[in-house]
Amino acid sequence: MLLHRLHRLLAGDPAALPADAADTAALAEAVLLLEMAWADDDLAAPERRAVREALARRHGLAPADVDALLAAAENARRESHDHFAFTRLLCERLDRPARLAVLRELWRVVYADGVLDAAEDALIHKFARLLEIPHRDLIALKLSVRND
Repeated sequence: MLLHRLHRLLAGDPAALPADAADTAALAEAVLLLEMAWADDDLAAPERRAVREALARRHGLAPADVDALLAAAENARRESHDHFAFTRLLCERLDRPARLAVLRELWRVVYADGVLDAAEDALIHKFARLLEIPHRDLIALKLSVRND
């Protein structure tokens, strides 16, 4: 149901707005986290764990709810042609501090396996631009996460 609403919303159907807008934002965030985890063409166990932990922590989800959200996000990710729809939705639904928190989680996924791959670096820069996060904030978050 959530996936269906997201597709309708992204297609511009105003009737698709869910009663709880956080559901749709959580799905969009999950898609970006999965995209980041797959950026180097290898979803390593530490990256998978970082994605799951981010969703549980940020959205207060139980493991079964994380599983359901990730299944819906994987479907949306496969059916999507670009990242713009997901980042646009997050820009519309989240304030700047919340978007910074999403970017922090993306950096955590990047560094989960201890390696910053060139594809991951390019993708996170793209996400930062689409999330309307200035480069200086992107780098500050990178250094913060890397030094944790």
